[in-house]
Amino acid sequence: FSGALTVTCIRGASNVQQGECLPDCPTAVLTTEDGALLQTPSLVAGQTTTVSCANGFTGDAAVACEGGQTRLRTSSCVGWCVSGSVALPSGEVEYEQLQVGESMSSQCPEVGVLEFTCTAAGLPPEVTGECVRHCAAGTVARAGALIAHPRLEHNAQTKVECPLGFQGEVTLLCDNAVATVASGTCESQPGCPATGLGSEIVHRAMLHRETLAGTCQAGFGGSPVVTCIAGISTVTGECTAAVEARSAVGVTVRMTGTDVETAAAAHGGLDAFAAKVAADVATSAGVPVENVHVLGVRQGSVILDI
Repeated sequence: FSGALTVTCIRGASNVQQGECLPDCPTAVLTTEDGALLQTPSLVAGQTTTVSCANGFTGDAAVACEGGQTRLRTSSCVGWCVSGSVALPSGEVEYEQLQVGESMSSQCPEVGVLEFTCTAAGLPPEVTGECVRHCAAGTVARAGALIAHPRLEHNAQTKVECPLGFQGEVTLLCDNAVATVASGTCESQPGCPATGLGSEIVHRAMLHRETLAGTCQAGFGGSPVVTCIAGISTVTGECTAAVEARSAVGVTVRMTGTDVETAAAAHGGLDAFAAKVAADVATSAGVPVENVHVLGVRQGSVILDI
């Protein structure tokens, strides 16, 4: 208790003439209307003091000890939300310290906007909005086909040709980092089998719409290009016999990399092979084919007379 009394003694009895003793106030925790906590010290009766706002609030408040209780007189407490960031697959979105009731917007790393609103002091703000991502380059499966696509913007569409072995075109749509087929389809088509001995041009098995460089059989040269369409291969360019020496009275054609018998086997025999060589030489020499005569085949050479 605190206070002062005036006491008198009359005829053996004490009497309080004036004054009073009032109860003091112990330490306490008060809460303002905004939710700020106030840690108050012990106060003597009638004492007034100023304390700082806590739990995410700034400012101070005036309190007084009245009737044994600490009471709030005035307050200037202001509530704040802590600053920080939101972690997303595409990166982080940061927000600043906000006063209670205050809002701010932040741009997403790729597409979108997030809105931050401070509703309670000392806590992170509430978040609304959405961040979405673009589509990285990759593949999409459709009807057995693995369709490759470049990087796509969110909500963007692009037309892509089906891969080798398939016919058609599809339209791809990017939706928040996921590419899907919006329309179109890929239809499987037959490929072309490999060719080998017995064929003038050699190539491996090919897929529909595939193009590659063919290989001439031994003894022939050239740069044929083979294209496979729906199981049928077509050739651009040709293979011709390799001519190493020519004289005024005759031409000797020497095979390179193999013997005549092996090359002839690929063309149906020596006669057919020699005729093929003669035709190629005639073309190379710029003379009619009937002016080129096969004299014989010996020691790996075809002997011609022009």
